[in-house]
Amino acid sequence: MTITSFFHWSDLLKDVQGLFFDLVALTVALADKVGDDKGLAEHLKLPIQRINDYQLLLKHHAGCNKL
Repeated sequence: MTITSFFHWSDLLKDVQGLFFDLVALTVALADKVGDDKGLAEHLKLPIQRINDYQLLLKHHAGCNKL
């Protein structure tokens, strides 16, 4: 890796980090606006919670493909 590419990636990483912090701030502001007291992690599904969603999707797509 050249020193130029290192600085390029370093700048890119700083930009991504800034966008992430902006997204977190926006999420908190919107949650405050609607009176939501849950954190972001409480809204995200755990992998085990997605199994039912996958089953429903498979049933739906199986029903759509019948001739």
